[in-house]
Amino acid sequence: MAYQNRFARERKRQRAKFIGLIGTGLLAAGGLAGLGYAAWVAGSELAQVRTSNLETKNAQLAAERDAARAQAARADAAAATLRQDNAAIQKRYDAEVPTGSMAEIYALVRQRLGAGVDQARLTALLRDAGPLQPCESRVLRKRHPIQVAPKDASDMAVFLDGLVGVAVAIPSAGAAPKQTATVTIVTAWTEEPVKLTGLPARRDIVINNAVLRLAVDVSEVAGFASVALSVCGKG
Repeated sequence: MAYQNRFARERKRQRAKFIGLIGTGLLAAGGLAGLGYAAWVAGSELAQVRTSNLETKNAQLAAERDAARAQAARADAAAATLRQDNAAIQKRYDAEVPTGSMAEIYALVRQRLGAGVDQARLTALLRDAGPLQPCESRVLRKRHPIQVAPKDASDMAVFLDGLVGVAVAIPSAGAAPKQTATVTIVTAWTEEPVKLTGLPARRDIVINNAVLRLAVDVSEVAGFASVALSVCGKG
């Protein structure tokens, strides 16, 4: 009987110990679960903070990117405007600043105005200028003596009431006119005469918009030159 009582007490003690071990395990497991949950919560909060920081950073970078794109677009627009302005300035320069033959004409006009030529006269001359028309409908002919070593060319065949004068001279009495003759052409509107060597000699003379054809050759009469000037209009 005493043995049974001792055995029962031993079983009771073993049961209590087992239950204590189970309780301790449950408490440890609960503690570990609590720590795991706390770590999960802390990790979640940290992840949320990092995610929020990344979203803020991404938004900031996107704003900086958009600002850079807008600045680049403004720079492109400003460059395009500058190119248009430069093209307009170049076009205006090409239209208003004379070059080549136009520059020569402008320079000559300035020179004539500076020399005292009336502006209205220059304007009339430019307004009346037109394409040149050759005059070949009528020919004026004159026979004029060939001068021998003259001191000047004052003895001339005169046309159009003195507007055109022609003299022919040879250096010596035995000289051949075709090779040695000097033809001097004087017009009323030029300061310096035109001189040609040899016969026949030809020269176009421009009066306003008309072109007069001058031809000088040896006449069939010895010692004379034949001078022909084509003019406009009827005789």
